[in-house]
Amino acid sequence: VMLHAPLHIDSIVGCFCARGMMQHETLWDLPQQKIQLRARSCSVFVFHGRRDDVVPWSAARRSYQWLQAQCFDVCLRTEKWSSHASDCAREYREVAQFVASSWNRSAAV
Repeated sequence: VMLHAPLHIDSIVGCFCARGMMQHETLWDLPQQKIQLRARSCSVFVFHGRRDDVVPWSAARRSYQWLQAQCFDVCLRTEKWSSHASDCAREYREVAQFVASSWNRSAAV
């Protein structure tokens, strides 16, 4: 979603991904200019369980590596025992910290 948001929306300062991956069609019509703009302004927090059998870690990892290759600031966290439907207190804490940090960083600008 953040990659496809209109360019005039410049207030996207963070994105968190949990148990997901980018689909191949995500990149079909995505201009490099838009990717570079988002990479400069939007940090990405990723939390993914290693026991996810719906979105396997190996498939998800390729998405996160692509974001890093495009110069996104990616904070990647994995949980060895989490599956796709697991509740994980660590995940909730770290997402809350990321959101607060992104909010504070945007308020300072």
